[in-house]
Amino acid sequence: MSSQTHMAAVQDLLGQPRLALYGLSHAPQHFSHAVLGELRARGHEVIAINPAHAGEEVDGLRLWGSLAQAGQAVDWALVMTPADHAAAAVRDALDCGLRRIWLYRGAGRGAVSDEALALCAQAGATVVPGECPLMFLRDTQWFHRLHGWLQKVGGNAPREEAPA
Repeated sequence: MSSQTHMAAVQDLLGQPRLALYGLSHAPQHFSHAVLGELRARGHEVIAINPAHAGEEVDGLRLWGSLAQAGQAVDWALVMTPADHAAAAVRDALDCGLRRIWLYRGAGRGAVSDEALALCAQAGATVVPGECPLMFLRDTQWFHRLHGWLQKVGGNAPREEAPA
């Protein structure tokens, strides 16, 4: 699987209204809260998954231990866990029938791991491996747009089309 993302996958996932957010922290300064807020402001419905804090509430959302426990259908999964927990989140999403998965990365490895990528590939899932969704949302704060621009200038932005 190529580590280069295709813009069509980014647009497809962000175009889906219901998502499972794996790794929503109950620390309010954690970046997952910024992503949650931006997605909700754009009309996305979010189911929060955090097995370590299942049953607690964060930002008005109940934290579930797994997507199966939540018992709600979603269109895609956004994995914002540390890389060493990403495969478990991907496995949970795949077990619930999801085939659209975004492995978040802002800095460092983020949620990208070889095992998580291999699970996605084996399942034939559409995967966005290692991007921040805020770079692709309209009208985000300037530094998110700058991050996206730097990715583009550096040749690391998602490609518009798959190679022939």
